[in-house]
Amino acid sequence: GYGLSEAPTASHCNPLLGENRAGSIGLPLSDVDCRIVSLDDEVTDLSTGEVGELVLKGPMVMKGYHNMPTETANTIRDGWLYTGDIGILTKLGNIKITDRKKHIFVSSGGKNIAPQPIENLLSQSKYIEHVVLIGEKREYCTALITPNFEQLEGLAKDFEIPFSNKSELITHPKIINHIKKEIDYYQKDLAKYEKVRKFAMLSEPFTIENGELSPKMSIKRHVVEKKYAEIIDQLYTSND
Repeated sequence: GYGLSEAPTASHCNPLLGENRAGSIGLPLSDVDCRIVSLDDEVTDLSTGEVGELVLKGPMVMKGYHNMPTETANTIRDGWLYTGDIGILTKLGNIKITDRKKHIFVSSGGKNIAPQPIENLLSQSKYIEHVVLIGEKREYCTALITPNFEQLEGLAKDFEIPFSNKSELITHPKIINHIKKEIDYYQKDLAKYEKVRKFAMLSEPFTIENGELSPKMSIKRHVVEKKYAEIIDQLYTSND
């Protein structure tokens, strides 16, 4: 199902019978109107199947933020609540939430890229714990990766690679090449501008204590990008 603080009594749910689809928020309730707003804020009909921001109208939508007229005007326009969630209509009529609008970045070529679906895709590899996609105003996408070191150490044993610490492990050419093959496998169906061209593995995991993860275990992108700015710059300046 789906609801948010600005529409707390829910707007969508999967029915018990019929078109119940895991991974989707289901169908709109009977008194809810929903549409997709493209990233340039042009309202389009949800039936087109285009990816965009989910907007809602109905009795569950708030009147506004208390004593915050500017924020209210930005969030509710012509009676439509702009949720900030990026979604897509499936062929069966269910809606899938794929990202937050604030996470969307634009490449130097003007392409809108939603990082979370790509990160989730690459994280299916057993060797990858977390992925942070980079590409805002850049020519191509790169990624910072925190590996699953238990799996990586097993891979090193299979390759008979000696190592004394994590840094030696993540910089070994055979390990890097294997992770590249994993990334290429999982991203094979992505558009060219969405694919990770270069990546860097980090020797330490993201943690709440270091400020890289929120209490909900969400990655704080701005913290990670600032902390590893030098590594990110190297991904765009090296000729490897």
